[in-house]
Amino acid sequence: MSEKLLPCPFCGDKGEITEVDSYSMCRRYNVFCKECGGNKYNDACSEAEAAQTWNTRPLARAERNKVLDEVLREFEAKAKACCDIWEKQGLITEAQHARGVTLYLEEIINRLKNEN
Repeated sequence: MSEKLLPCPFCGDKGEITEVDSYSMCRRYNVFCKECGGNKYNDACSEAEAAQTWNTRPLARAERNKVLDEVLREFEAKAKACCDIWEKQGLITEAQHARGVTLYLEEIINRLKNEN
């Protein structure tokens, strides 16, 4: 196997690739932590695929919040551009709707940022 396993995301100990019983014609692999039993059941077709899945981690909270802030900034800029055009054309209802959608998106993003 060429890919090194990262420490267990649950306890920090070592993971181990194991071949699992499979009812298919090919071998299947998973990674399990020897210490806590943590695993990512993916029944990979190769050791390398099992290692890649094990080594995949969710975004850290700070990184996730940075991405969410960027999404909101981009949306706000595009919504503002639309609002400016619509107001110049006298389409006030559409502009108000776009502002409402922006506020709703901001509320959703703030909730996501506060989740664990």
